Amino acid sequence: MSIMAVSCSDDDDWSAGNPTNAKGLNVYIASNNNVVLPVDGNTFEVTYVRNITDGELTIPVKCSTSTPGIFTSIPTSVTFASGQAEATATFSCIPEMEMFKTYSATIVVDEQYTTQYADTTINLPRAELSIVKEDYKVAKKGTYLSWWTEEPEPAELQYSEILGSYRFNAQTSGEFTFVFKLGKANEDGTLPITYSDSFVNVGAATSPAWAHSTYGIMTMKGSKKKASYYDPATKTYWFDVNFTVSAGSFGNYYDTFTEE
Repeated sequence: MSIMAVSCSDDDDWSAGNPTNAKGLNVYIASNNNVVLPVDGNTFEVTYVRNITDGELTIPVKCSTSTPGIFTSIPTSVTFASGQAEATATFSCIPEMEMFKTYSATIVVDEQYTTQYADTTINLPRAELSIVKEDYKVAKKGTYLSWWTEEPEPAELQYSEILGSYRFNAQTSGEFTFVFKLGKANEDGTLPITYSDSFVNVGAATSPAWAHSTYGIMTMKGSKKKASYYDPATKTYWFDVNFTVSAGSFGNYYDTFTEE
């Protein structure tokens, strides 16, 4: 792979170029749009895919960002070896990135190497990246059981030493994202749970299991109507959750996460 490094533009000066190719070639960006960097990490890779693998191919790519100086260098091109369907390019960020701050960047493949209509919403020549540096790490693995689905699913509970907070992350647990903290033990030995922010499930946007047959997307929100707590005796976290659809609320019920 051959990569030329230059500073990333602070303005999106992308403009129309040559007409799309007539040979059916389609180069698109396959990387996850959510880039998470560890505390000591400043680089990440973007994966490009092509549908026609004949011969070596070098394509130009562009990057723009609304955050001046976030990148120390970016690739301006990416090269596919003959017969190679995928190629990666490495982006480098400044070491001074603020922890837990979300930075944004846009990557675009030159349109002459794309088709006019992508076959899916994933195979696109443009990617809007959200880049964040954080110290969340997997602290516990277990099973999450929601009142709504009534189906237990594997999940990972993450912990940030910097924030002193736990979270379930949608990328690891599948359906939900929320952040919480554990307080000092109650008289009965349980630990109270407080939400750093009210978590919201994105519903049917990620899974048909969260769509009501009549009222559409189901939203689950963290609530303080009932006590949320962790029971160390059973290694179970109890979360007070309100379930709502467009027609109104189903009420409050407990979701649980049980450690392995």
